[in-house]
Amino acid sequence: MRDYRHSLRILLKQPLFSGIVILTFALGIGANTAVFSVLNGVLLRPLPFRAPHELVSLALYDTHNGIEPPTDRSAVSYPDFVDWRAQNHVFDSMAVYVNRSLTLTDGVAATHLQGSTARNSKWLA
Repeated sequence: MRDYRHSLRILLKQPLFSGIVILTFALGIGANTAVFSVLNGVLLRPLPFRAPHELVSLALYDTHNGIEPPTDRSAVSYPDFVDWRAQNHVFDSMAVYVNRSLTLTDGVAATHLQGSTARNSKWLA
């Protein structure tokens, strides 16, 4: 008990130093929590599908130019998808996903986000 009283007395004698130490610990804990949250969401948590190792993405292939990098212009049309799904004998299920680009702002700064949404899939958990 004497040690605690002695420590508290020393901290109260030097309030600036004590504030800097507490602020340093708070920033360190906050940064550690933020980094872990991002890593957990991106790398550690499994994909929200029943069998993520079995997911496949299909794209159009041009025999002259090869496969195009995925852009909005190289997207597969919905009628093509309907034909692929009707003629499918290989996959358990097929789904459509749409890439979305969002800009979030609070009036001062803006953040650009990329995302995807899936439709008509029994693979979704």
